[in-house]
Amino acid sequence: MTIYEKNYDAIKNNKSNLFKYLEKIKKEALVNKVDQIESIATKDGNQALVIVKDGSTIRLNSAYKPISEANKWAEQFEIKNINAVVSMFGFGNGIFAREMINKLSEEDILLIYEPSAEIFLHVLEHYDITDILNNRRVSITVEEINDSEFKAVIGEHVEWINMNSQMIVKHPQYMALFEESHKRFIDIIRDNNEVCQINKNTERKLSGSIIRNTIENMKYMKDANILADFEGDFGEDIPAIIVSAGPSLDKNIEDLKVAKGKAVIFCTDTALKYLFAHDIIPDFIVTLDPNKYVGHFEDERCNSIPLFCLIEANKYILEKHKSRKIFYNTNYFITKFYEKLEKKVINLNSGGSVATGAFSICASLGFKKIILIGQDLAYSGKSTHAGGRADFGGQLASDARKIEDINGDMVYTRGDWYLYLNWFVQAIESIEEIEVIDATEGGAKIKGTKIMTLKKAIADNCRENIDCSKIVDDKSPTLAMNEKDSLENYLQDSIKELNEIKRRATENKRFCEKLVIEAKKRNIDSEKSQSWVKRLTKNNNQIEDKPVYSLIDIYIAEVSTSELDDVYVLSDDEVQDQINTYEKGTKIYSAMIDACKKIEEMIREEIKEIKNF
Repeated sequence: MTIYEKNYDAIKNNKSNLFKYLEKIKKEALVNKVDQIESIATKDGNQALVIVKDGSTIRLNSAYKPISEANKWAEQFEIKNINAVVSMFGFGNGIFAREMINKLSEEDILLIYEPSAEIFLHVLEHYDITDILNNRRVSITVEEINDSEFKAVIGEHVEWINMNSQMIVKHPQYMALFEESHKRFIDIIRDNNEVCQINKNTERKLSGSIIRNTIENMKYMKDANILADFEGDFGEDIPAIIVSAGPSLDKNIEDLKVAKGKAVIFCTDTALKYLFAHDIIPDFIVTLDPNKYVGHFEDERCNSIPLFCLIEANKYILEKHKSRKIFYNTNYFITKFYEKLEKKVINLNSGGSVATGAFSICASLGFKKIILIGQDLAYSGKSTHAGGRADFGGQLASDARKIEDINGDMVYTRGDWYLYLNWFVQAIESIEEIEVIDATEGGAKIKGTKIMTLKKAIADNCRENIDCSKIVDDKSPTLAMNEKDSLENYLQDSIKELNEIKRRATENKRFCEKLVIEAKKRNIDSEKSQSWVKRLTKNNNQIEDKPVYSLIDIYIAEVSTSELDDVYVLSDDEVQDQINTYEKGTKIYSAMIDACKKIEEMIREEIKEIKNF
């Protein structure tokens, strides 16, 4: 078996995301190329990579002792934090990466970004890197092969809780060789950090609303549907049109009338008033935010339109809305209920905005063509929404930045819009079988979309008839008549779980208080202290195993986001780190005990509501 065949099999068996793209790569189509790649023998019997680019020769390894060189390079990095994520720019022939791997603990992750597919393909043919490819702690992204996945990989491994313990390292010489790629690598990490911070702030700000809405909206589950119920019901020849409330919606909203009955029109909650003002009735409304403005639903016509919503969507909107409700994302607590009844549950990456949520819904339902309108993701002058509405008193946001629009000009976007723009680009790249048409007729350029007017998009794609009302009317609710009592039973069981969690959290709080005292005495390694740590760990496992714990975890976000912010970041003072950890634990368990009491009260009230619903 050749070196390439060994590496190829290792990728196939262990790096499936890389493998599916590797098979499609065409060397002659690569853009990020160098003049020459050569491997030379080194004095110690290894090989060194030599690159010629723009007439300059750059040796990526020592011609004498490349392993010793890599070892000295790696010594500068100290990985002392827990659950560290190391992002490395440049793979080379794997020698430097191998030294970084040697510094990782079992819980640490190495994310490698190689900017040159040409170099990577050369390495696959000339170097045995199967040890790296087989390592579960290592992810490899290669530009022009699977680089579209790097954003998702970073997002999967770096969240707000471990954001401060991540590390960035760079293969020597790579920045000079691939300056633009390095900028892209850093921008992706920076953008993900922004998302982490937003998620942290959102959890802290909305945790109370999310829990109250989740519990108080459960009564609607008796007559509602979940997303999986409608899989494949709309056919592949019918396009979906997602209507958002961007400034450009004013340009083409009248054209939308022609699409009624020949496309499935999904309207974001903010755009409802604009459609009603033009006597357009969408097929579905989509809402997401726990605190969304109820005024968007004041028109009585809302009551005849099915609503795609999150279980934690604004409870007053769900109360006001009288038509069919379809839960398109359910948190862990609700998901476990449906799974108990063997219902198929699809949970989406909804992207954080109602428009990205609508896109995820359409992709999941099997639409092969999705048309976007009103999806500006940019200011029009200083307008933020259709009808000339301007947030921020008509002033640009403090985090405004310039981006390219659909015409190649530069326009301003806002920080949150920029994140949603990146989300769309990533989603479109990852779903090759869907054609996305941007018929917004203004706003940010969304890479991967086909740009055209709405009139042309409708003329070219909206040719078959569809009756969405009949599809919904013919669909039975997810819960059959003999399953509706199970909702009340599930909540009764959850009360029992809350009482057990409260007991274990009380015990853990006491253990943490004792461990703080022992840590101050430097007795944390004593047999008595370690027995408390074991019992604390056992209790944690029992607590986290309960479905209702997911509600507690959200409810205490205000405390946990503060106390756990740097929980993985360690100092040089081991004793103080131990004291800090258990002091934080005391606060979190106190918050958990309080959460159990409050959530139990809410659940008891909801059981009464369900009985009378």
